[in-house]
Amino acid sequence: MGLFKTAATLALVFIVVKVLWLCLVLCGDEKTELFERRTYLIRRVVKERAGLAATPSMLNATFQGEWAIVTYSMTALALTNMAFDHPKTKDEAQSSTAELVRMAKEPQIQNFDRQLWNEKPLDALAKVNTGKKLKGHVGYLGHLGMILAANCALGGKKHLKLFQNISDYAKKLLLQSPFLVAETYPGECYIPDNTVLVAVIALYERLVEKKVEPSEFVKKWLSQMELSFLDKETGLLSFTVTTEGKILQGGRGSSGGWNTHYLLHINPEFSRRLYGNLEQNFRHRLWFGLTGMREWPRGVNKDGDVDSGPLVFGLSPSGTGFAIAGASFFKKETLRKELLFTAETAGFTVSCSGERYYLVAPLVGEAIVLAMKTARTWDRRFIQ
Repeated sequence: MGLFKTAATLALVFIVVKVLWLCLVLCGDEKTELFERRTYLIRRVVKERAGLAATPSMLNATFQGEWAIVTYSMTALALTNMAFDHPKTKDEAQSSTAELVRMAKEPQIQNFDRQLWNEKPLDALAKVNTGKKLKGHVGYLGHLGMILAANCALGGKKHLKLFQNISDYAKKLLLQSPFLVAETYPGECYIPDNTVLVAVIALYERLVEKKVEPSEFVKKWLSQMELSFLDKETGLLSFTVTTEGKILQGGRGSSGGWNTHYLLHINPEFSRRLYGNLEQNFRHRLWFGLTGMREWPRGVNKDGDVDSGPLVFGLSPSGTGFAIAGASFFKKETLRKELLFTAETAGFTVSCSGERYYLVAPLVGEAIVLAMKTARTWDRRFIQ
């Protein structure tokens, strides 16, 4: 009986301390918090050149490569978002994104994509005008393209040719399919990865070609997504389809939040509509104010996977994290606070020496949350 009382007392003390800590973290100055997380990312990802070693060791080589380049991409997004909101950080952000381009081009980062396609993704760019069928490489080129877009938006000029080459490759690759969907890996078509690729095209057209309105290609892609791949049950874009355009898996919480974010750079109004469907069909409240996004539609109970992360009472770590972008951009303040409360409960922020980071989160998760918290569109203000 005494042991039970001791355990109960310790549990109560932990809960009280956790609640007080949450209040301290969430009620503090958000600008300070954002800058301290930014400082941490620049040190860990850029200066210390975090690579495959910074990904969880239990992942296979493919997923380690994916997580590494997504870490670079999300860091570039976060730094660029903050530069638009805080222009004094623009120069450091530009140099950091230029370094991230160099890091992303290193052979060991390309390797996960090269092994699956038996072709180096950057070598594939030379085939655009040869008349040969292009291979996918979507998982690598999409995220490298977003880093290049970030550097361009910040006024960087050194990598414009590579930015153009990836945009051209992406457009021709998608046009090979009657459904405008490309393979991430051989025989595997993921709509979220295609959304990243189209965001690269849209950003190149806006930032470099100075197009104010979406091009006919982007409009055609959006129409195709709505016509063929909008999941009627969830109101979200489907997660994966066959090369023949058959839906294999419908809308999911993780892909719903992910697509919302990248669609901001393609068509904010379409993004807003899908985010409303995500909020309506996947938002789920637990006890103690915890709110997050389910990975699967209500009534569907499945385990999590590498895309969702381990599910907690059906809540998706990835879905909840990515959903912060829509809540931030569309000014859904109540939902945003709830999602950040949940992220803080799971991650437990540590503040030390002018840096702030989640104690219980992989580096890619740290980059994702900062990018989502600062989500916004980019214009040409820094481009001369």
